[in-house]
Amino acid sequence: MAEGRSGIAVLSAMEATFLPIPLEAVLVPLMIARPAHALMLGLWSLIGCLAGTAILYLSGWLLADPVVLPLLDWLGLSAQFAALEGRLHGTRLFFTVLLLSVSPFPIQLASLGAGMLGSSFALLMVAVTVARGGRYMGLGVLAHLLGPRLAALHVPRWVWITALAGLLALSGHAFLF
Repeated sequence: MAEGRSGIAVLSAMEATFLPIPLEAVLVPLMIARPAHALMLGLWSLIGCLAGTAILYLSGWLLADPVVLPLLDWLGLSAQFAALEGRLHGTRLFFTVLLLSVSPFPIQLASLGAGMLGSSFALLMVAVTVARGGRYMGLGVLAHLLGPRLAALHVPRWVWITALAGLLALSGHAFLF
């Protein structure tokens, strides 16, 4: 199970930084296959997500002055950025990140944006912990309770593959459009 924990944490960190594939497509079948470990898989998914969020926050913070702000100035968007920066602090940042983290919207943009704005790192991490932790641990609880029953259904492999391909196609469509 050690490879599973570290593997799911790395995959979750990749999903939180640059991989535009929903982690749940891999996580849910693993949780159903091993319902006794479902909560631990959810916890390691959260740890990986928080690591990826921290990496992107730091990237946004480091690249704001040398890259992003001159680009916004060149594009004539400095005034809009300043207005956005004034609105997204404190509880507004928390609820914005919370909503983005539970929606299909890429969490990468929220992490980069919070770093670029120089927003509270702790507030970002709490919002992501609440949203993604609730999501992953909720899936873990469901898999722990329903996993043995779902595994006993003996659904043919082609049905799972078709359902997974459909889920990935819908996720890709939501990500691109």
